[in-house]
Amino acid sequence: KRWPACKPEMQQAPRVLLRIRPGGEAQNAQNIQLSDNKTTVLINGPKPEKAVGKCSCGPQYQFKFDSVLQSASQEEVYQAAAADVLKSALDGYNGTIMAYGQTGAGKTYTMSGGRKQSFAQRGLIPRVITQLFSELQSKPSQECKVTISYLEIYNDSLYDLLDITTAPHEINVYEDRTSKVNIVGLRSVTVASEKEALALLFEGEANRVISEHQLNRESSRSHAIFTVGLEMR
Repeated sequence: KRWPACKPEMQQAPRVLLRIRPGGEAQNAQNIQLSDNKTTVLINGPKPEKAVGKCSCGPQYQFKFDSVLQSASQEEVYQAAAADVLKSALDGYNGTIMAYGQTGAGKTYTMSGGRKQSFAQRGLIPRVITQLFSELQSKPSQECKVTISYLEIYNDSLYDLLDITTAPHEINVYEDRTSKVNIVGLRSVTVASEKEALALLFEGEANRVISEHQLNRESSRSHAIFTVGLEMR
């Protein structure tokens, strides 16, 4: 069975969610204001050293999002950002979740849960894996195949996080005639359980390039793409 790339109702602009990094609530309260429906952020800029006319306030910047997550738990982030994507994938439609932000913003923590975190602090990827296999178990009459791959992009080179013996020049990215992006040379592993999939995630995380900075002693220093392939018959 051939499925379209995305649901008709999902062929609009991508949804953009803002997660405010926890830990700086006092400072955030002074500089950041949220609208009542939690879709608009108003940021107060620094006040000028000298007042201009009667105004001594600094500039204000307004940004709109589909949703703003402040003091949100990992489960709340999953429900807001990933639950619908997984549901659509089970219906046969491609989906992508991308974390974007500056160094130390909490991208790895949001996506993976970070290193040495508790079960409650697991990120979007392990939660998607858990829910995926839970859903597949409820479909015993269907034949399902799940594959995992993990690609790292570091210093303009590609690395296979599931096979560190693969040299960067052995991995190539190209776009075919149907505009589908394909990666040649990247290991794709078939998994039969949540345990096997999570083991590959943890293996790949251990192989990522990390370095210390002021906000995180073990910060990921690369981009990474974790791909879950799903075939159902």
